[in-house]
Amino acid sequence: MRILVLGGQGFIGRNLIEELYDKNEVIIVDRYKCKEIELNNCSYFTQDINNVDSWEYLLDNIDVLYHLASSANPLTSTEDILSDIKSNICGTVQILQAAVKKGVKKIVYPSSGGTVYGEAIYSPIDEKHPTNPACTYGIAKLAIEKYVQVFHKMYGIDYCILRFANVYGRYQTSNTQGAINIFMRKLMADEAIEIWGDGSAVRDYINVKDAVDALMLAGMRSSSEKIFNVGSNKGMTVEEIVIKIASCLKKTANIEYKKSRGFDVASNVLDCSLIKNVYGFEPKISLDEGIISMLSSS
Repeated sequence: MRILVLGGQGFIGRNLIEELYDKNEVIIVDRYKCKEIELNNCSYFTQDINNVDSWEYLLDNIDVLYHLASSANPLTSTEDILSDIKSNICGTVQILQAAVKKGVKKIVYPSSGGTVYGEAIYSPIDEKHPTNPACTYGIAKLAIEKYVQVFHKMYGIDYCILRFANVYGRYQTSNTQGAINIFMRKLMADEAIEIWGDGSAVRDYINVKDAVDALMLAGMRSSSEKIFNVGSNKGMTVEEIVIKIASCLKKTANIEYKKSRGFDVASNVLDCSLIKNVYGFEPKISLDEGIISMLSSS
């Protein structure tokens, strides 16, 4: 298959292409060039994803387009809402227009199960739960989902949307995103860990290797179901996560509790039975295994 990965040099993208490259022709478009990755059957293009005119030709004969490009996280999205709209929503619409023009067969979009639903009315949250994002990041993710769906209705382009829980694991290097990643770095450096609120907020975590398995299934197989939650089906409080990582490191966590942020919800645990029923997907890596793996490779 001929596959294009937007944002292929990012955290999830780097893990994905390592699974794709062996049996597929892979084209990677990213605004940054990562010197650490050079794989056979992969072509690398350093381009601004929002300037589609400069790389539209790369969409010729594409079987699957993985849209992993995102220029914001929940915090930065809130700090610069207009930039988030221009970069992510407007940029995606341009990509969709180019994909239709060039005859791309399928688009796979990783959305955010952690933010598109908002405050949980019931738990675990399934795909039929109302979508009432409490943050601008979730609004942008949901808007992109809607545009993908509209382009499917108007032009027939196939798609799959995966609403991920909190993804963590190998290649996660951001200092501002990924609770497990940030907590681990702080603990290893003997720095204080800031927790927004009292630490009782419940979240669902999934290892990036499992997330990639779901992306592979979404790209290679088709179904009448188009939107899936992808998580562990289990919740853990933020405080419990810190204690677990500290235990693995044999350290004592110095936690500083901060005033809760307006966009943080009390609980987010995903019901992932639909993707299990349709694709037979179940996460293989437990949280303990995932944390130990991150520690051993750091």
